Amino acid sequence: MVKGIAFFLESIPDVIFIFSTQLFVIWVFKKTDLLMVNPVAGFDNVYVLPIVMISILPSIMLFQMTFLAFTEEKDKPYAEYALAKGLSKTAVLWRHMFRNALLTVFSSVQYLFWFMLSNLLVTKYLFNMHGFFRFLYEQRHTPEIVAIGLAMLFLPFYLIDVAGKRVIAYLTGIERGVA
Repeated sequence: MVKGIAFFLESIPDVIFIFSTQLFVIWVFKKTDLLMVNPVAGFDNVYVLPIVMISILPSIMLFQMTFLAFTEEKDKPYAEYALAKGLSKTAVLWRHMFRNALLTVFSSVQYLFWFMLSNLLVTKYLFNMHGFFRFLYEQRHTPEIVAIGLAMLFLPFYLIDVAGKRVIAYLTGIERGVA
């Protein structure tokens, strides 16, 4: 049931998801006179709803990636062999399946990062927020500022990606030739 709900939520396009959430907040306000969060920035700062919108869809995608990775690992021969050998399900899960599933999930993090970035662009536009990307767009005629801004955005994620892959390679034994 959870997998079906996650699949349904992930299949909704970003724009429709964000727009329907804004409409839901406005509908609740019209019916109850209770403004839970400000649905559009205008001249005010609005943070809660965009943060929720940016985090929901990638979280669902990460859940599905993790679920699929564990499902694939569960069906592999080494898991069946370890269970047949007498190891407990929790031991097989934590010592073998978790490490291999972590490798699969972390290799998909770059795709998740690009998805979050595109989701951020759509969210900023639909919530009428002035932020980093609008600043970069306004500075498009000065390539030095654009280059520094993009480097400040992508360099930390690249370093996290490289460090994470090294840690996972060490944990799974790929680096030592054990896998």
